[in-house]
Amino acid sequence: MLLALGGDGRNGNREESAEKTERVGRETESAVKILEELLIFGYRKNASDIHMEPWEDRFVIRMRIDGMMTMVREFDKSMYQPLVTRAKVISGMDIAKKRVPQDGHFRETIKGIRLDMRTSVIPTIFGEKMVLRFLDRKTEIDHCGTFGMNEENYKKMIQILGSPGGILYLTGPTGCGKTYLVKTLARLLDVPLAITDATSLTEAGYIGDDIESVVSKLLAAADNDTERAERGIIFIDEIDKIAKKKNTTARDVSGESVQQGLLKLLEGSEVEVPVGATSKNAMVPLVTIDTRNILFICGGAFPDLENIIKERLTNTTSIGFGSDPKDKYDKDPKLLSRVTNQDLREFGMIPEFLGRLPVTVTLQGLTKDFLVRILKEPKNAILKQYKKLLAMDEVNLDFDDDALEWIAEQALKKDTGARALRAIIEEFMLDIMFEIPKDPEIGSVTITRAYLEKHGGPRIEMREYSTADKKAAALPGPTEACYKAE
Repeated sequence: MLLALGGDGRNGNREESAEKTERVGRETESAVKILEELLIFGYRKNASDIHMEPWEDRFVIRMRIDGMMTMVREFDKSMYQPLVTRAKVISGMDIAKKRVPQDGHFRETIKGIRLDMRTSVIPTIFGEKMVLRFLDRKTEIDHCGTFGMNEENYKKMIQILGSPGGILYLTGPTGCGKTYLVKTLARLLDVPLAITDATSLTEAGYIGDDIESVVSKLLAAADNDTERAERGIIFIDEIDKIAKKKNTTARDVSGESVQQGLLKLLEGSEVEVPVGATSKNAMVPLVTIDTRNILFICGGAFPDLENIIKERLTNTTSIGFGSDPKDKYDKDPKLLSRVTNQDLREFGMIPEFLGRLPVTVTLQGLTKDFLVRILKEPKNAILKQYKKLLAMDEVNLDFDDDALEWIAEQALKKDTGARALRAIIEEFMLDIMFEIPKDPEIGSVTITRAYLEKHGGPRIEMREYSTADKKAAALPGPTEACYKAE
């Protein structure tokens, strides 16, 4: 009897072991098939990277397609371990390590498609996140004329990008598009971009962001891919706010000290930054980033810099008919283009900082013609947004050329660049957006200059109907009584 029980137990263990082996084999086969389908799908959709993320109650697959993160598939949490393990195996990672950052690489031919991918494992609160990035993608660069650049300026930009160090942007008015220019540059080069504000940076040990936090933001923008982050762009805005304070005896922790702290990043050094956080602590793993190949772009408005330049240009006084008047440069629109390192040092930038930013570029303020083009030409132009909103009520919205010029003229008076356009349009479009949809007879509205100048109204055209039945169908509510009299 005991022998019979023992024999049945051993047979049961064998059956359970065989069943477990078969189940694991099915899961592995399923994981291989699903992973191959995801890789082929991402390749055909021209995705730049694939994210396999464990969430609290499920396992999701997201892809970055045309710069936007898109949800592709969701799985039960049971599929998490087979898929991640399979991705680790083909990438040459150590599957025994758990919740430790790892980097891998694999080349596979799947269904006749040659894939070259770099993989990364990133610890998260719900498990290990796997990121797979396509390395054989060829970025399609549009012609320089598409972005309003001629051949000469395009060649100059390429030359600047090939030079060591960074670029120091100087612009007079706000809203002239320096941040948008950097975003477009990062999109063209297909590199990660981190935009940070210099006003929040302080010397190490004081309240505020440390200098290394700008590199942490770049690492986050690169999805914690160290190799990709080391070829990215860091744009430090409001750089003029960390100028050296004048006539003060207190320690300048947010001015000159920040400039000195940025020197090691600009000249190229290895910096330890936390993964998934902006501050170092014992609970966050650290990675080393080499900043030698990172492009640093510093931008700022530099108020009162025109006065420093003007003072230097008019410093040489002379007497006689050949002397220059004191107000010669008062209305010079290209005064900032005459800036030198001497002017920047007078403004408050230290020589060591300027020496590591060898290229100086000046952006001019927007003119009336440029503001009109901003209203009409971009894909997400504000006028196109209003046209789309009224099109939902089957109303056509148009703007006269004179009206667009008036809007641009008012924006120039506000002296805030392209940011003033929305405020001006919101003011006169408020009544249009609320009143026009109330009347179903209105089919088209044209904004005129007279309406904007408040001595006229918009040009309104009524709908045209061929029969009373079509008109009744277009109008909301019962309309039979209206047409019995006809």
